[in-house]
Parts: sequence; structure tokens; C-alpha cells
Amino acid sequence: MDVLFCAKYAGYYYDPGAWGRALADLVPGLRLIVWPGPQDPAKIEMVIADWAPPGLFASLPNLRCVLYPGYGPDALVASGEVPAHVTLARLEDDGIARQMTEYVVLYVLHRHRAAEAYAAQQRVAHWGLIETPATDATTVGFMGLGRLGSAFAAALRPFGFRLAAWTRSPRQADGIAMFHGDEGLRAFLGGADYVVATLPSTSATRDLMDARRFGWLKPGAVFMNLGRGDLVVTDDLITALDSGRLGGAVLDVHRPSPLPVESPLWRHPKVTMTPHSSGAKMTDAIPEVARICRLVANRQLLPRVIDRARGY
Repeated sequence: MDVLFCAKYAGYYYDPGAWGRALADLVPGLRLIVWPGPQDPAKIEMVIADWAPPGLFASLPNLRCVLYPGYGPDALVASGEVPAHVTLARLEDDGIARQMTEYVVLYVLHRHRAAEAYAAQQRVAHWGLIETPATDATTVGFMGLGRLGSAFAAALRPFGFRLAAWTRSPRQADGIAMFHGDEGLRAFLGGADYVVATLPSTSATRDLMDARRFGWLKPGAVFMNLGRGDLVVTDDLITALDSGRLGGAVLDVHRPSPLPVESPLWRHPKVTMTPHSSGAKMTDAIPEVARICRLVANRQLLPRVIDRARGY
């Protein structure tokens, strides 16, 4: 089976050579072709893509599956480029989830234990004890409780944090205070000391965190976004930080992206930013990609097929 690998971020997230060698070993008969080729369009049955040039999918007459190598295929869905008869699936890999869990635990504990404040004291050679609240008096809330949010909650639970989550529809989860819908969002935001967002980009989530919702946050809360930059109205986030409503922000995604050098977020004293690197080691995903390739080659049902109406 010929598989076309069309990656906008090859060399940053992906090593095409390593992917090709590993997949060839794991899936006998698979030939990975890195876009733009050379390729025989009639032989390509699957495309692995985080991006594609206009018209690519329509030019592949025997295409059966497009796999987005990550958690958020919203750009591919929004483009309308993937034909209706072609299965669009996303990758939910344990390795990526583990990396993102490390990231969340790192920055929650970093803020909770006042690491930045102690670092500032070290620079001026003067110590002062900073009291931090007990974990059982501190709530970490998750916007979304899918595979990622559940992994974050499981990792933070042993530290004794209170846990909460907000979802679009009603759910139950052991040991987690659950909120849902528009009415539940205000109560959720008002009770969390840390808000961790991993929401996809959809018509329901774009601009969700605006001035009104930031005003619902508990004073001094820390907002963390690992999902999509367009969840946030950036100017409203900056206003919330400057006013003191927000105690800080940890941003692995940005709006716009790439972030202009003149953006005040680069230099804001309350902001920690990373370059969409919370789950960047994509070599961890190769075994799961290989499993999906075998399913496609054998014409079997795929996990995590995208609901195009919902956008994820």
C-alpha cells in the first residue's frame, strides 16, 4: 500500500526519513512517500496529513483514508478538501498524551510551588518564604474531559488537588466535580485555581474565552491552553492579566500563530509560552500510526473517525 505523508511541520514535529523506515518495518508492503513525491496518484490509498495543498485529496482516485497525526484535525475538517467518501481519522496516541500530561503536571506544580517567585529572589540574592495553599484547597479544572483531560486528572490526583471538569454535555467521573453546558461554565470557571484547556477548534469553541468568560474566573487563577489558539480572544486575555483578574497564563498555542514579535505576550511577566511543544515528540506515535495503516490495508474499521458535523 502506498501512503502519502504530507506534513507542514516535517523537520519540526516529524522526521520523514525515520517515519518511512519505521513504518516499512512495522507494516510489510507499505511504501511511505513524502509529499510532493514522486508518486503515482492511482496507487495512494492513504494520506497522513497535518496539512495538504488545495486539490490534493481529490487528485487521488483510490484514496480511502486521511489520518491526522494528532488530536485536532479541525483545519482539515474546515477546509472541506477531504471527499465525503474518504474516512477522516485522528490519532490519539498514548505517547503524545503522556508528553502533554508531563507538561500539565510540570506547570501546575511550577506555579503552585511559587517556583518563578523563588527564582526572582535568587536573582537578587534575598530569600523570603512564600506561603502556598494546600493542594486539597486548590482546584485544577479541565475544559474537556476526553482522553487528554482524563490523563491529566489521573496524574494530578495523587498530589491531592481538587479536580473539576467542564464538558459540553452531562457526564459523570469519579472524584471529579463535573459541570456542563453554558450554565455550568460560569460556576466551573469561578471555582478553579487552574484552568487547563484542550478543546478543539469548532464553531462552539472559537472565541469562547473572551472578556466576559475571563471575568468569571476566580481572581488570581492561572489559565493554561494546550488545545487551539482560537479558543482565546488574545486582547481580552491580556486585559485580564493586566487587571490582575488572571494570576498568570501558560500558553502552548497562540493566536495568531505564529505570534507576531510585537505581541505583548512575549514579554508579559505573568505569561509562560512554549512553541506548541507539549506533545511534540511524534516518534512516539509511530506504532499507533502503523496499527492504523494495517487496518486501512486490511479494509478494517478505524478507531477515532472524525464526526465532520462536530468538527472532531
